[in-house]
Amino acid sequence: MGNSSHLHPVPEPQENIENRAIGILQREAEAFACATQVPCRAVDSRGNFIGGDSIESSCRLCFQSADSGESAISTCASVLKEGIRQSERFGGAYMSFCPDSLLITVAIVRNEAMSVGALVMGPALLVDREELITEELARNTDSDQASFGRMTNILETMPSLDTKRAKALADMLENAASHCSDNFEGRLDPKIE
Repeated sequence: MGNSSHLHPVPEPQENIENRAIGILQREAEAFACATQVPCRAVDSRGNFIGGDSIESSCRLCFQSADSGESAISTCASVLKEGIRQSERFGGAYMSFCPDSLLITVAIVRNEAMSVGALVMGPALLVDREELITEELARNTDSDQASFGRMTNILETMPSLDTKRAKALADMLENAASHCSDNFEGRLDPKIE
């Protein structure tokens, strides 16, 4: 009767799927960050940062306020994993705060209903910068003046958002993740460059 392999497509190897997902996620995260001037990073399906710095390596606020670097990394990772879990569970973008009151927003990218990664926006300030510096950090930090100065310098570099803009950016992040999913599943033609 001939070859019937065209009736049952051969599934794409997992390694190819992951490599395609990484490229799509990286491009979308870079475009989002460039357009919004708010940090955006890509994470793979296991929650590992890909193609750039992780939040804790660029933010480093948690390193200044934590007892140890290892504690800071695990805290940041657990906040991120919870955001990914909640975004998967409820759909859409999930907004949460790290222990140092910085906003992190996560939106899942899917391929055939399976999570292949996520876009992570942040960290950003949703509270008044001066209020956070004077009240939160001064009250919760038992560190020396030099450490407090480093934390203040880190906060000075963070984007500050009002609630309306944070919600609009979360909606845009959700749209960007949806665009990644469409691109990944082949529903969009690749851009001609």
